[in-house]
Amino acid sequence: MEKLIALLFLSRDQMHKFHLGSKSYAEHMILDEYYEDIIELVDNIAETWQGKMGKLLVVPKMNSEAKGTALETLKMHAKWIEDNRYKECDEKDAVMQSMVDPILALMYKTIYKLENLK
Repeated sequence: MEKLIALLFLSRDQMHKFHLGSKSYAEHMILDEYYEDIIELVDNIAETWQGKMGKLLVVPKMNSEAKGTALETLKMHAKWIEDNRYKECDEKDAVMQSMVDPILALMYKTIYKLENLK
């Protein structure tokens, strides 16, 4: 779970940086929505995991500058989650897995908007 949370913190920070540097009003607003909404979802999954497991997360810091565009970076983040969600929390843990879905939904919704609303 720690790596998932670390990636989500990184995603939030990177999308905020893209937001600040955007020359497109549409992209600026789309990324604003993403980085605002992801905070609550990350907080929710982290606190739920800690309550369920009875221990605090030790979240590693990910130092990675985004390579490419906001769209390319967000696609990489979504792919990582798709590829690793069952490594980060047990596939049979319905509570935790159900909390990953809204995170991916936000990412894919943002990807759609970045690709189509210019």
